[in-house]
Amino acid sequence: MVFGWLFGADVSHIIARFILYGVLACLILSVFSEGNPPISWFIMILGVLSLAVIQEVIQLLTGQGPVGWDDIFDILVDISGAIIGIGVFGWKWGRDR
Repeated sequence: MVFGWLFGADVSHIIARFILYGVLACLILSVFSEGNPPISWFIMILGVLSLAVIQEVIQLLTGQGPVGWDDIFDILVDISGAIIGIGVFGWKWGRDR
């Protein structure tokens, strides 16, 4: 009930997805980029960004219905969060160097 109350509203749902993908992107890059060249970062970044699309495709395949504006908006929110997470990681990495 509490989870539904916190994340039931559209705004909190958007914020939660944005933060989720931002943290996920930053975490994946932090764990797997140690000593790896930037080209492997690019591959990891594509993997993170593809998670947003894969999640929406799975929802569509499980009977949600045709693609609508809300699906495209969800993907944009997920990708935006991931891009911010990647930016935070890049800023932290550059600062540490």
